[in-house]
Amino acid sequence: MDRGSSNVIIPEIAEHFSANIPTVQWVLISYLVVVAAIMLPVGRLADIIGRKIVITTGLAIFTIGALISASAPEMVFLFAGRILQGFGGAMIQGTSMTIAVDAFGQNQRGRSIGLILIFVGMGNIAGPAIGGFITGIFGWQAVFIATSLITLG
Repeated sequence: MDRGSSNVIIPEIAEHFSANIPTVQWVLISYLVVVAAIMLPVGRLADIIGRKIVITTGLAIFTIGALISASAPEMVFLFAGRILQGFGGAMIQGTSMTIAVDAFGQNQRGRSIGLILIFVGMGNIAGPAIGGFITGIFGWQAVFIATSLITLG
């Protein structure tokens, strides 16, 4: 849901910080660049030190990044929060499928990965509507608070 809901808050962030849209789009891009850059090394780290510690640390880092983003007094703090969320997101994404395969077993690998991707897809589909609804009522900061609460849940 994070990626989908983050897309719809760009105009509100731009207005809040008196920034232009191309600059604010880096709020989304910075997250994705970090996830893409470190997902494979994080997967290897999970193989070395354990998946549980990597995914729980990733959940904590993602939540802290979301809260920093929500409370950002300046754009630089918003970028820092999103970069931190990228680290946490990579840790979550880089280990969730292997944890699912371990839980379901090799014979159910396709089913376990399929279930994860169904929920990822549902989040991407519902994210813009939910993000727009939350932003319309509570402001753009509430989207980051909501994602942190979902992560903790």
